[in-house]
Amino acid sequence: MIFLPLAAVATFALWPANIARVSISSWAGLGYVGFVSQDTAFFVFNAALAIGGIARVGQLMLLQPFAIVVLALPVNGEPINIETILFAAAVVATVLIGQRMRVVRR
Repeated sequence: MIFLPLAAVATFALWPANIARVSISSWAGLGYVGFVSQDTAFFVFNAALAIGGIARVGQLMLLQPFAIVVLALPVNGEPINIETILFAAAVVATVLIGQRMRVVRR
């Protein structure tokens, strides 16, 4: 709700001049992101939290941005620089250490 005013301004600033010229693939992409990311993934993520525990599954979510960076190369042709690789390796190492730590429940 806090982000709504900024999102509304961005929506109006980026609105296409002729909405009829927006391609079907663009509408399909928007529908896919809206349905899969907002609805379907919500249920899958909550099920994973219930099965694997909040602490462990939450740590795995730290790897998501790096999976997106890796996919950016073949999908968008974006180069990956050495700083990105080093930072990703540090985060992966931290997550792996956290995954191996023992959780004591009282």
